[in-house]
Amino acid sequence: MKEEQTTPLRQRMIEDMDIRGLSEKTQKEHIRCTKHFVAFPGADLDFVPPHPQLSLNSAPAGTS
Repeated sequence: MKEEQTTPLRQRMIEDMDIRGLSEKTQKEHIRCTKHFVAFPGADLDFVPPHPQLSLNSAPAGTS
């Protein structure tokens, strides 16, 4: 996926999606939705929900 003026957080998000094998179209949609969420009035950007550590050795959901 082509990146222009990418923040470190956005770059990390793109790298994670590449590792998971998401298509470029899916990646663009995820980034678009994230941009809209951040622009949403009243969005609490200081709150980051906990997420489990990802294992690079695990297969994507539904491919076992």
